[in-house]
Amino acid sequence: MSEGEKKTFAGVKDGSDSAVPDVARDVVRCSERMDGITRFSAVVAHDVNNILAIILGNLELLEYEVIENPKINARLASIQKASERATELTNQLRGISRRQPKNIVATSINDELERMHQLILDEVPSNVTLILNLDEALCPTGIDPDDFQEALLNLIMNACDAMPDGGDLVLATANVNLNQDYCSLNPGVSLGDYVSVSVVDTGCGIAEDIRPFVFEPFVSSKDDTKGAGMGLSQVYGFCQRSNGHVRLVPGVTAGTTASLYLPVV
Repeated sequence: MSEGEKKTFAGVKDGSDSAVPDVARDVVRCSERMDGITRFSAVVAHDVNNILAIILGNLELLEYEVIENPKINARLASIQKASERATELTNQLRGISRRQPKNIVATSINDELERMHQLILDEVPSNVTLILNLDEALCPTGIDPDDFQEALLNLIMNACDAMPDGGDLVLATANVNLNQDYCSLNPGVSLGDYVSVSVVDTGCGIAEDIRPFVFEPFVSSKDDTKGAGMGLSQVYGFCQRSNGHVRLVPGVTAGTTASLYLPVV
C-alpha cells in the first residue's frame, strides 16, 4: 500500500501534552471495565438462558391444557412474549461476551456494503440523505461478514435515531495507518495499517454524561421503547473479536462520527 493510498492517524490532542496521560488512562479504565462486564455478561446470559428455557417449555405444555380458556391463554401469550424478549436480550449478552469470531474471511468492505445496500436503505428513513464516500483502492480486512453486518447496522440505526428531523448520513471507507502517537492515546490498539469504516451523522450527538459508558450494555440515551442499549456493546465486541478498534468522536457543533478500524490482511 503506497503512502498516497492511506491516511496516517496520529491521535487527537487538545494542545496540552499533559492531557495525553489522562486520555490514555481513561481508555485503559474503559477497557478494564468492559472486560469485567464481558465476563459478567457471559455468566448471567448462560444462567438466565437456562431458566428461560424451562419457562418457555412449560408455557408450551400449558397451552395444550388451557386451550378452552381464552383469558388464561391471553395471559400465557403475554408471558411467552416477555420470555422471548428476555431470551433475545440474553442472546445479545452472549454475543457481546463471545471472544472469538465464528467465520473470519478476507473481505472487501466496499463489496460488503454493496451486498448490504438494500438492508441499509431499509434502515434509513426518507428524511435522511444517505451519502457514500468509498475509497476505491480499499485494502481487504479479515472479519466475520455477518458480525460486521450486525455492527454496521447498529451504528446506522443509532445515527438515524439521532436525526429524528432528518439530516445527512455518510458512510465512508478509507485505508489508514495508526501510528505511535495514536496508539499511545488508545492503549490496546496495535500499530499498523487498517481499513476504516465510518458512519457520520448530523444529529443531536451523544450526551456528555454518558460518553464514557456508551459501549456498556443497557446504556442508552434513547427511551425504553427504542431498544435496550445493546447496539454499541455489540459493535465493541465485534471490534475486539476482529482485533480492531472502535472510536466515537462528537462533532464540533452537532453530530457524531463512529469509526471502525479493522486490520488490513
